[in-house]
Amino acid sequence: MTNVFEDYTALEQMLNTEQLTELCQRPLDNKPRKTDFFDVELLKKLSPEPRGKNCKFEEWITPKRSEIFIGSNEDNTQTRAGQTLFLEDVDKISLSVEKNGWEYRVPQPCVSLFEKEMNGHYYKYILRNGRHRFFGTDDYDTFPCALMSGKSEYDLERLGTTENAPSDLEKKREYTDADVIKMIRRGIECEAIEKSLTGIVAELKESYSKVHADDREVFANKILNASGAVASFEPYNEKTAKKYLKDNFVPGSFSVDGDKDNNGRRGFIQAFNHPVTMKHLQYMVGQSMINHPEDQHVVYGYLKPYASITSDACLVNKTSLRNSYEGFMKRYVREHCMPLVELFQSGQFNDPVLNWLPQDNANETKGKWY
Repeated sequence: MTNVFEDYTALEQMLNTEQLTELCQRPLDNKPRKTDFFDVELLKKLSPEPRGKNCKFEEWITPKRSEIFIGSNEDNTQTRAGQTLFLEDVDKISLSVEKNGWEYRVPQPCVSLFEKEMNGHYYKYILRNGRHRFFGTDDYDTFPCALMSGKSEYDLERLGTTENAPSDLEKKREYTDADVIKMIRRGIECEAIEKSLTGIVAELKESYSKVHADDREVFANKILNASGAVASFEPYNEKTAKKYLKDNFVPGSFSVDGDKDNNGRRGFIQAFNHPVTMKHLQYMVGQSMINHPEDQHVVYGYLKPYASITSDACLVNKTSLRNSYEGFMKRYVREHCMPLVELFQSGQFNDPVLNWLPQDNANETKGKWY
């Protein structure tokens, strides 16, 4: 890993087949390479040990490049989906190593034992993650990496994906949604992951915690559908709920965001189970009812797993959960609005004091309210 800034939001450079093939064949060529560049003692002293589910760190090594099997561009050894190699990144790493040396303080590439002959050449190791760093250090005869072992081939393949989790400190090509989908589908195929919404959500939480954390169930359902299965409980977010309305009902027969439909109704769409979003809905619908008392209002709702209320709990308790929200506006008016009005009319309403924190550093002082 190098400490060079890499802009991955830029348009990604496409490589043609000849370039990719030449790049993948380099480890076995006879070009002269610099020796004794990477220091295994610095790896031991400075580098963090990789961790992965059902995987074990064995030791730090600097094997010969020709001992490491990397596969081909079409069938490489690191789990990626779509374009798997970006020449611009390889060039940046190469330049950074040449100018600044190798950065030992960040997570390092990983290999595991292979010990097989492929296309007439014997390989002792197989690369699990760090392809760009491997090609970016082509001028050196060895490669710094962690030797890992795993309970299964799938565990080692997953390690190659999870080691590329998003990080504010490491400048690397992070895994994409497509990479995660591919890896989880592979886990389902080899029965390491349960083929259910619950099983996929559990895997996302444990191994890919930063992926779609706000709508994990919806993303898990996408993976489940791609695997040829249907969830017992359909999860929605605002985007997919709106798509459901668009796909299943005639345009103009519904509306969202408080607009009018062709029947004169003002519609809103909302997830239920979350106390904060519920208050927001009550305010929005209430304000619309005040502004348009003559119009009928309709809310298109869906149950969303939240905290301890999982998808399974939503399915089992869907009737009671839905019933608990019936008449939510009347209950809101009766339990909150009317008591406040009574306090106001009786002169007992004490308006809250609003204290502002100091933010104007030139004119305001900490320890005082404004």
